Amino acid sequence: MAWIAAAAAVGGSLISSYGANKAAKKGAASADRAADLQYKQSLPWDVSGMFGGAKFDEEGRSAEISLSPEMQTLYDNTLEGLVRFLIEWQQWAMTLKQCNEGSTKNRRQYTHLKMRKIFKH
Repeated sequence: MAWIAAAAAVGGSLISSYGANKAAKKGAASADRAADLQYKQSLPWDVSGMFGGAKFDEEGRSAEISLSPEMQTLYDNTLEGLVRFLIEWQQWAMTLKQCNEGSTKNRRQYTHLKMRKIFKH
């Protein structure tokens, strides 16, 4: 009769392990669904405002950020002004270098005339 008790114990453990395995699979599937939902909710949205916007491509995993037409014009004009300023500054530095090569009187006169020509303000 001992073998009946042993068979019952083995059968009981098989049934309980089947139930535990089934519960583990159900829990894993639930965790996978929760992870997918969390991933989808964490993705950025396309946004836009008065200064520009951003578009996100989930498949290509890239983002495109752009300025509004008014802000792009302002940016371009600012960049152009900076380039003009740097060119004028370089001309001024070259003029100053040339002035330092002459006599003191010539340097002052030349510098004054050259500065008036460069900075016409």
